[in-house]
Amino acid sequence: METMSSTKDQLFLKPNFVSSIALVTLFLGKDLYSKIKPLSVVAILMATLALFLSKSLAATLGLIFSLVWMGRGKFRNLLPKTKGSWAIVLLLLLLLMICLNSWRVKSFDHRMGWWSMAAKSVQQHPFLGSGPGSFEKISMGWYKEGELRTPFVHNFPLQMASECGILTPLFLTLFILRGILKSDKSSMGGALLALFIQNLFDYPLNIAGLLLILFILLALAEKPQPISLKKEELKKRIIIFVLLSLCILGSVWRFSIRSLLAFQKTLQAQEDFKNGNRSSAELNLRKAMAWDKLALDPILNLSELLRARGEEKEVDSLDKKALMIDPTSLKYRTRALH
Repeated sequence: METMSSTKDQLFLKPNFVSSIALVTLFLGKDLYSKIKPLSVVAILMATLALFLSKSLAATLGLIFSLVWMGRGKFRNLLPKTKGSWAIVLLLLLLLMICLNSWRVKSFDHRMGWWSMAAKSVQQHPFLGSGPGSFEKISMGWYKEGELRTPFVHNFPLQMASECGILTPLFLTLFILRGILKSDKSSMGGALLALFIQNLFDYPLNIAGLLLILFILLALAEKPQPISLKKEELKKRIIIFVLLSLCILGSVWRFSIRSLLAFQKTLQAQEDFKNGNRSSAELNLRKAMAWDKLALDPILNLSELLRARGEEKEVDSLDKKALMIDPTSLKYRTRALH
């Protein structure tokens, strides 16, 4: 039976992504509690439910570490009972997640294998890395028979070291730790620490949108410095800020939102193909290509779909596009139709 492979393991719909958003929402909800109490309570309850439903062990560990860190010093004497209650609830939640998902032990075995492959890549290319997004391809020859394959190392610093060189995760980790320490145990620092711990075992920070949230948290963790500017200097800074904001928004639209829309259309095409609706699958793949002209998966999948219909002329055109995007794409046609 023909099947369409999953694009990047459907990462935007995975519980890992949901659990990261839930972590950030929990800490932001805590900050809003004294200002907008009803909204804060709703946000915290929804985030807690989302975290529970995601069954993310890594996110729960991150939350526990953050609460322990925030509870030290002056906060320890303020809310001892509340913190103790939270610790009990979280430990029970942790145990329940383990009980509900028997795949956890095997999952850790998989991670050990992926980390070993990433370490091997770092040894081969220690300073420049093997290239962004290359782990999936360079690791293909290292898998043993029956091992689960993935485009992600499930350890963000290690994947950055593998693909971009060891200096990249080193500086990024230093920035994150600096933000955590400068936050003075605030909710922003707690969110940063929780995300960092989670991504030692998971991959949400490989998603551009969540990495952007990380940088926003780093900015919010900084203590504001008092400044006194003249009116003309203030106007100049405002103009620069507006121009930079427009550039950032344009980049987010081009490299994040359009890619996300293309990804969603590719997933719709996958579901249509599984349900036997090939005409709808073709339409969604073409829409995905229109949203993101550099997305390789819709091109490869549409090529295979048309090849089955005998439309060789358009197949050749699509294959040429795929080769321009990635010269190895036709050699490693692992995500296309079979």
